[in-house]
Amino acid sequence: MARSPRITIPAYPHHIIQRGNNRQVTFFADDDYRALGITNPLLVDDPWYAGLGTAAEERREKYRGWIEPEANQGEWDEIRQSTQRGRLIGRETFQKQVEAMTGRRLMGEARGRPKKPAVSGLEKVLC
Repeated sequence: MARSPRITIPAYPHHIIQRGNNRQVTFFADDDYRALGITNPLLVDDPWYAGLGTAAEERREKYRGWIEPEANQGEWDEIRQSTQRGRLIGRETFQKQVEAMTGRRLMGEARGRPKKPAVSGLEKVLC
């Protein structure tokens, strides 16, 4: 089954995972994008993130120290599941606003076929 197209909303943060077949890495470094002539605005450091330090490792450590205590394990699980399924994270009102903006159904629904309604004993006899 084909994947749904990415949800792109200007001025909102996005979490994107780029993988090859069987979860193989497709790009190993920012230079790999540039070697193919791909201009990717997501590779530009956010000014806030860049302000965390001068070295990449210093920025990573400060960012981890800032984000890890803020999310509990249940929230990390929700982020992981939403990312894998291409779903939004947020309150229902936010999700409905994004659905209206994009014209696409984005809220998760129960997986699988809808359940058949229960048939009463009398209806079974009449059928």
